[in-house]
Amino acid sequence: MPPTDPLVSMLRLRAAPQFAALKGRAVVVGVSGGADSTALLRVLSTLCAELRLTLFPAHLDHGLRPESAADARAVARNVALLGLGIELAHTDVPARIRKDGLSVEAAARECRYAFFAEYARSLQAVVAVGHNEDDQSETVLLNLARGSGISGLAGMRGVAPLPGAADVTLVRPLLDVPADEIRAYCLRNGLPVVEDPSNETDGYRRNLVRHRVLPVLLEVNSQAVAHIAATAATLRADEAALDQVAARAYAAAAQQLVGAVLLSPAQLLEEPVAIRVRALRLAIRHVAGSTEGITRKHLAFLMEMLANARAGRETQLPHAMRVVTTADGLLLWRGVLPEQLAYPLPLLRNSDQPECGLADAWRWEAREIGAGGCDEAIRPGLHEHLRRADGPLRLDSAALHEKFQPLGMSSEKRLGDFLVNAKVPRQLRSRVPLVRQGSAVVCVLGHRLDHRWRLKPSDTLFICLRAWRE
Repeated sequence: MPPTDPLVSMLRLRAAPQFAALKGRAVVVGVSGGADSTALLRVLSTLCAELRLTLFPAHLDHGLRPESAADARAVARNVALLGLGIELAHTDVPARIRKDGLSVEAAARECRYAFFAEYARSLQAVVAVGHNEDDQSETVLLNLARGSGISGLAGMRGVAPLPGAADVTLVRPLLDVPADEIRAYCLRNGLPVVEDPSNETDGYRRNLVRHRVLPVLLEVNSQAVAHIAATAATLRADEAALDQVAARAYAAAAQQLVGAVLLSPAQLLEEPVAIRVRALRLAIRHVAGSTEGITRKHLAFLMEMLANARAGRETQLPHAMRVVTTADGLLLWRGVLPEQLAYPLPLLRNSDQPECGLADAWRWEAREIGAGGCDEAIRPGLHEHLRRADGPLRLDSAALHEKFQPLGMSSEKRLGDFLVNAKVPRQLRSRVPLVRQGSAVVCVLGHRLDHRWRLKPSDTLFICLRAWRE
């Protein structure tokens, strides 16, 4: 094949970022046997020396048709004509559909990408597939019909993380090339193609768009496919700019741990809605590694939680994620609740233990002091001054049904209600430390003194109750 083939010339202009991502790499090339993947493999084999590529063709038999195994063997023979071997694998997509309730298209895609990811990791390779300009336009229309935002309408990226495998790079060198140009390339170079007959049916949504929707749009405008793809490219540039702004806003508003993030509503609510949504997506991606399965309804509910941070509100998200409103913001996590983000004040180590102690390096003391004897500037921490106790003070766990009289209030209040108003996460309320004298609640440590233990002008001796973190 002459190196000046029109398709190669087109790719030198349109696929420079993709070629840069491939240069000097091992490349797993997804080969279905159709015109797109066949052309892609031939082009990359032609450019091997120039781009310093090592090619590893790969084909997955989805097990959806009786003749699929024969097709896989035909693909292997065609690849061998280029002097290359191929990694062949078989999967049971129907079983995956039964197990997870996915559509045929979604199940096949997930199985295919999982296969590519595993093979690419074994080679420390990137993955290249043959999506073209027509595929891009179909994707945009499908996303539009689904009610997608700008991310979906921006379509597929030329270089992106492999879906379901963020550590593997997916490259689409043919993304800006019309399908007709690719078919013409295969004809010019006599490339054998193995067509999947299911591509001709209208049983799949993408085929419906390809066979019925796009032809009508092409009657409206003969350049409809190219224009839709160009619009997607414009939206990708717009989205990249929004993502940069959102990344800065997220960095300013987020405290991160492994598998958890706490978002500050005060900072995020200053941002436009588009930036807030993107910051939430970044938080979800940090916690779960993916935003797959996160819908518009999920994001709308999180936005509402962010704007109306009523204490203790909680919801669950895909990927076994949980979200709760705390005194300091919106906490997202997986696994064990990260107490240091959920609740910055003292907690009991374990409320089931008869001997209560404070967790996370917190300490406390109750010292009897005379007037003027407590210098809070020198001894930082949480301070409460209370009247002298007739007996020893001790720590205890909160029984949420019992009552105390918060300082400044004329009546008693249930501890459970008080802790809800204090925005203590539900999971931690029973571990908030109480200071007791006998059975009486003296203080909810870190929150409020009982009104009946307040100092009076006549008190010359008092107790300095202090808690601090070492």
